[in-house]
Amino acid sequence: MSQFFILRGASGDEFCRVWERPDGIRSMRPAKRGTSMLDRWSDDVSFAMAGRHPGQKVPDAIKNAQECLMVSDRLKALVEESVMSPVEFLPFTLLNHKGRVASDSMWVVNLLDTVACADMDATKGSMSPFHEGEIQDLVELHVIEDRVPDDRKIFRVAEHPATFLVRDDLRAAIDEAGMTVTYHALGAPIL
Repeated sequence: MSQFFILRGASGDEFCRVWERPDGIRSMRPAKRGTSMLDRWSDDVSFAMAGRHPGQKVPDAIKNAQECLMVSDRLKALVEESVMSPVEFLPFTLLNHKGRVASDSMWVVNLLDTVACADMDATKGSMSPFHEGEIQDLVELHVIEDRVPDDRKIFRVAEHPATFLVRDDLRAAIDEAGMTVTYHALGAPIL
């Protein structure tokens, strides 16, 4: 039986973070929820490293306030090979603290569907007053693995669409490639 892990941006102090949305994009909420962003995205979108956080190293997955999956070319390639659902790869440029290009080949991975697999009896968090059946403040996630299609190596959790899960074989490929990401175990507090 497969195991799943929550995939998040790298959390070490040496790694950059992104707190602000880019100019020209009114809201990143659709990408957080798995709704298409193609009609509001352009090839010249840029995000800036968070000024309040001194980290400058660009990880393979960037921790960000938009709750999107922001990835390097390397991680995008692995996701592209592994994804079995509709997806948008939205290109962006990452600017350093001085406004200079730190990387011109970054991507927002926007998976456009979800898998309803959370064990709502065991999962901890508060329910959203805005989206019926969704968790607003996720503290601890438990899933019913039988609900996950066998072909899914990476997917969004329907009950908390900002959460991406990766299967153990994709995690092994990410780790083998030496990529800089953070994982959270299912059933453990999410920090």
